[in-house]
Amino acid sequence: MFGPDGLVGVYRKSHLPWLGLDRFVTAGDELKVFDTPLGKIGILICFDIRMPEPARALSLQGADIICLPTNWPDSAQPSSDVICPARTLENHVYLAAANRVGEENGFHFIGRSKIIAPGGHILAALDNTDEGVAIAEVDFEKARAKRVVREEGEYELDLFGARRPELYSDLTRQP
Repeated sequence: MFGPDGLVGVYRKSHLPWLGLDRFVTAGDELKVFDTPLGKIGILICFDIRMPEPARALSLQGADIICLPTNWPDSAQPSSDVICPARTLENHVYLAAANRVGEENGFHFIGRSKIIAPGGHILAALDNTDEGVAIAEVDFEKARAKRVVREEGEYELDLFGARRPELYSDLTRQP
């Protein structure tokens, strides 16, 4: 990741599907959040979003936004339309997904780049045919508020406080 003053940090894709070049590289072994003047930024790459744990790990580290550069082909529309909004809802974090459009080596890429608010609401989105830029105004204080109060004392959700990590030990065990 680069900022106005140069290199901010490096993230290496942590989950590799058995596709294309992913068969010939080594997966990254670290999920980290980069502190920037704008806010705390986490990065996941493409297939990383398919697992709920990486987004949760970044959120627990204080990420305000998760940036997701990706290469979604036709079959990946659920990643764009279902999984990305679900990750923002699960973690109360912004997500900016940037995909490509067009054809390469017989693959059609679906576009569908978007910026999603905590809670799953689409703030800006591009269609699936043309290159473009999605722009949205974000308020990182909303991402930092992990306690969602719909009606004080009656309907409140503490997304991180209600967690019960002692029940999740199987998540770190290989099947």
